[in-house]
Amino acid sequence: MSLQLEKIQAIIGPRRVGKTSVMFLAMDELRKQHEISPANILYFNFEDERLQFNSQNLDLLLQSWKELHPADSLDECRFFFDEVQAASGWERFYNNNIYYYTEPSSECDFIVYEEGGTALPIQVSWTLSSPDTRQREIKGLLKAASYCQVTEGLILTAEEEEDITIDGVHIQILPTWKWLLQSPHP
Repeated sequence: MSLQLEKIQAIIGPRRVGKTSVMFLAMDELRKQHEISPANILYFNFEDERLQFNSQNLDLLLQSWKELHPADSLDECRFFFDEVQAASGWERFYNNNIYYYTEPSSECDFIVYEEGGTALPIQVSWTLSSPDTRQREIKGLLKAASYCQVTEGLILTAEEEEDITIDGVHIQILPTWKWLLQSPHP
């Protein structure tokens, strides 16, 4: 996770591997090393059972912060949204770089728009060893690639690595750790 980027960053991976801990470490570094005021760092966990969020009221987070800090600009804030997928309609809230694709028969975990506007459909699955899982993940990726009119896609797994081409779409299957070490990537 880079603290120098001004874009949305997604931390992906299986449950209980430390994604939240990475966010807390990043927040701590922003306070200590980059001297960002704690008032300009917002952490929000969407799995908090006391909260009921949907796509109509996600904007309330920004409005509430602005009411609490009327003299500060949102441009100076850093937002950390944990388990954001638990908020129905969250993908419309992040309408600049990261999207989610779904239709009745398939879904794609992420569609990331790189600099210049090129879409990269990304699926995330622990393993593709089950034929049903493999078929489902590839089908969702192909549907998203067709929707975005692109010929590249990515499936992140725990350990599997493979390059395949199906229906004119090149699909790179990579272990998540290897993809995270590559530079640059969306």
